[in-house]
Amino acid sequence: MSRKMCVFAMMVLALALALVPSVHAEDPIRNFVVVQGLPDSIVAGRSYEVVFTFDSIAPEPVPFSFNLKATCEKAPLDYGEVLVNGFYLNGGNLLFTESGPAFFQIGETTLAARSSNELRIVLSTVINLMPGTYVFEIRYGTEWVVIPMEPTYAPPSDTTPPMISDVKVTNITETSATITWKTDENSTSRVEYDSSTAENKTLVKLHRIVLADLEPETAYLFKVASRDGAGNEAVSEEYSFTTLSPPPPNEVVEEVPANQIGYVVDASDLAGTKVTLDTVAPVTVTILRYEVNPHPGDPLPATALPRYVDVSVSDPDAVVWPIYVEMTYTSAEVGSLDESSLGIYYWIDGAWHRCSNTGVDMERNIVWAYMTEEEASGSPILIGGTPPPSPKPAEFVLSGLIITGPHGEIGEAWIEKSVAVVTINLLVTNVGDLEGSTTVDLLVNGVKEQSKPVTLAGGASTMVSFSISKTTAGTYAVKVGDLTGSFTVMKTPTPAAFTFTGLVVSPADVAPGAEVTVSVTVKNTGEQSGTYSAELKLDGETKETKTGTLAGGISTTVTFKVSSQAEGTHTVQVGTQTGSFTVTAPTVSIGLSPAYIAGILIILAVAVASIYILYKSGRLPLHNLLKSTP
Repeated sequence: MSRKMCVFAMMVLALALALVPSVHAEDPIRNFVVVQGLPDSIVAGRSYEVVFTFDSIAPEPVPFSFNLKATCEKAPLDYGEVLVNGFYLNGGNLLFTESGPAFFQIGETTLAARSSNELRIVLSTVINLMPGTYVFEIRYGTEWVVIPMEPTYAPPSDTTPPMISDVKVTNITETSATITWKTDENSTSRVEYDSSTAENKTLVKLHRIVLADLEPETAYLFKVASRDGAGNEAVSEEYSFTTLSPPPPNEVVEEVPANQIGYVVDASDLAGTKVTLDTVAPVTVTILRYEVNPHPGDPLPATALPRYVDVSVSDPDAVVWPIYVEMTYTSAEVGSLDESSLGIYYWIDGAWHRCSNTGVDMERNIVWAYMTEEEASGSPILIGGTPPPSPKPAEFVLSGLIITGPHGEIGEAWIEKSVAVVTINLLVTNVGDLEGSTTVDLLVNGVKEQSKPVTLAGGASTMVSFSISKTTAGTYAVKVGDLTGSFTVMKTPTPAAFTFTGLVVSPADVAPGAEVTVSVTVKNTGEQSGTYSAELKLDGETKETKTGTLAGGISTTVTFKVSSQAEGTHTVQVGTQTGSFTVTAPTVSIGLSPAYIAGILIILAVAVASIYILYKSGRLPLHNLLKSTP
């Protein structure tokens, strides 16, 4: 009898023993009653379930233990699954003697005595079974119930081996490969290759065996084999695969002499990285490229490029810090990222940190950093950027409040045909990045008059216009958001009308042709602005007309100049105002004052005296003068 068959038999006996009622009257668990037992014949590869009920007087949960003892030609070394109330009890390989009596402790469980009075034991996927004597023991508390059983052994009737199909080799690396295949029934999995064997005894239809510790660049021949629960085995034809070549070197190691200035360790081809440093002693610089992120559990910097490089210095004291590091990148790697924010990051203490002095040369596609000793001790380094700003949500700003009347008057409106119409305009701008919606409310004297919904894309603006009507004169306060203003509603003004008052004629008496000034006061007695016409008439004849514009209620003085050659009284008229002036010719009169007469006499006396003196001197021949006088 095979070991597998013996194990299965032991399981079956365990189930049967569980059905025997307790014989201890004082035991807290008693009166076991079989609800479902084992069949007379037990066949390997099938599942069996034993169900029994019991009475419980235990005040606390009661632990159960299940043991299986078997005496077989050869004790089993493998087994199927044993479940008690849905829980697996056996979880490892059984260790039995090669022959003779064998002992197998299936496991333990605890049942709440009052919450469940049913026990289900399942033997599933039994691999093999052989004849023998089995004893199943149940212990609850300190009491044992021993149930002997000898089940009838039924040899398997299945003699057809599994059918193998769809053999594949996947995940080939330098040192491993995965072999998969299918069978038409549950069976074991085994791969025979290069004088070695890899095996899994679990009965499945989809098989998967991973071959490890292989040699790189090596061709392997293999076969797959599967054995069903009845012991029928199938072996495939021979297949082959070749492991991959080992990867090329991924590091540059360079010995740098002492007292170097600006020494360059160039790993551009390997890792896209250069290190420039000064030394005071010999030192080894290593630049290593990682194929994958060595710290996948730690969040990467924003916009990190998937290239991981380690820069290590064998003796930090041999280097003048900081060292200069350059890492290259391609435009394709950057894509739509914010290239200007790139810098070198280093990993240390479970997190990524940006170098304190780092930047980017976008013309050369190079990210650089002057790395301190602490920064260079982190591993690895990579190129990353600062997080791109999150799109700003929609935010609306109101501006440019303008209030106009029906004819464009700013802040004023006249009642026309019993109503005044006022228009309120303002600009709404979405200063955010995302599209959004808002409602613009118009409040007049603190009361909401109208509302308008607005939807705008980020950065867009639109004009919002309200039109309201008022029938009562007065001043109204307007508020839209934080914007405030006002408007005044006025009754329709009376039309312009002009009066003339206060006519003044100056002077009243003049000589012929002299100018006379005529002034008059003109007043607009209406409420609307208007143009007046002031006409000056002289003796009923229009001499001059003057016009002008006056706002409602405003006065002005209009002045004319007039003259006449005709003597007499002349009438002037402006509007309803009249006046007059008189033209008089001047009279001729000679009036000699005593001083004037005295002056003349003195002149005559001087003249006579002069003539006499000339005569006496002979210089004036008077007698000739007298003769010549007619």
